[in-house]
Amino acid sequence: MGAIQRILEYLDYKGISKYKFYKKTGLSNGFLDKGENIGSDKCELIIYQYPDMNIEWLIMGKGPMIKKEYPSSSYPNEVAEDMQPYKLSKDNKKEVNILRELITSHQQTIHALKETVESQKTTIDSLKNQSSNQT
Repeated sequence: MGAIQRILEYLDYKGISKYKFYKKTGLSNGFLDKGENIGSDKCELIIYQYPDMNIEWLIMGKGPMIKKEYPSSSYPNEVAEDMQPYKLSKDNKKEVNILRELITSHQQTIHALKETVESQKTTIDSLKNQSSNQT
């Protein structure tokens, strides 16, 4: 059994849909339908979002699926600061900042396109009215 099968087993155990998993981790749709094993970068993403999952179990299939000791927190998805399972390296921080800028740029493009669509709808309605008035 590979890591993908273990992730599916974990999701089934926790009652988490693939859709929720993809949304929470940011992994692409169909990720769980490809291959058997995953890279360390994907493991980090998954363990960050599901910190109660035993990473040794995920990678090698050894030990319990769920960690015996899990840090308590005031928020269910928040991990205690001293138990943070994933720290961004300097290079990753740069990549995150670049991705944030890219997201902002895309959001601005989407907003501009929505305005264009609304303008085009207004033009179409105006042309329809002119056409109906001429007949």
